[in-house]
Amino acid sequence: MDTWHFKRLAVTAGIRFEYLAADVDPENAPAGRFAPARTVARIDCSTVKGMGCWHDWAPRLGVVYDLFGNHKTAIKAGFGKYNAQYSSGFTGTFNPLATQTESVTWNTNTNPALGPVLDPSIPGQNCTPVKIAGVIAPNPDCYPVGGFAPQGTLAANVLPGHLGPSSNPTFGAVLARPPESTSTRTFTAITVLGTTPESSRSSAKESH
Repeated sequence: MDTWHFKRLAVTAGIRFEYLAADVDPENAPAGRFAPARTVARIDCSTVKGMGCWHDWAPRLGVVYDLFGNHKTAIKAGFGKYNAQYSSGFTGTFNPLATQTESVTWNTNTNPALGPVLDPSIPGQNCTPVKIAGVIAPNPDCYPVGGFAPQGTLAANVLPGHLGPSSNPTFGAVLARPPESTSTRTFTAITVLGTTPESSRSSAKESH
């Protein structure tokens, strides 16, 4: 930024050019317990609109006028454009292999009155709490077995130690990310107007 002086008027101005590109590297995920093997090609602004590759200007302008020429009272005005900053949280919304979470029923019933119960002799079904370093803790031999129960399975019909049905039929699948409706980078424009030393006023406007 530079400052120019014209008698009682001082003008400070500057402008910055910003280029921001985002991409998701090619990914290969091996088959897991709940999902098959998946492969995703590289994703960037040439394949998904709104992914980035933004070319933006960020201007700054400040004006100060010495009202009486005695350096005691001045009228000030300023404007600045601040482009939004993005990181991996932004690119993650375009990543078909981004982390997904799912809440399902896990049948750990030990009450015969409520139906079939866990069999501690079966791997994964020994859910009796244990002591670790003198502290009661969950049994490490207690874990879900098998995959999701078929869609439509009632909770009462989920086998002991097994998981209920997933509410998301596409869980674990490579999701198709539709192009964004806009490729404009969000920014905030701030204007300031006031006097010194009496008072000042400022405002901000966010644009998309």
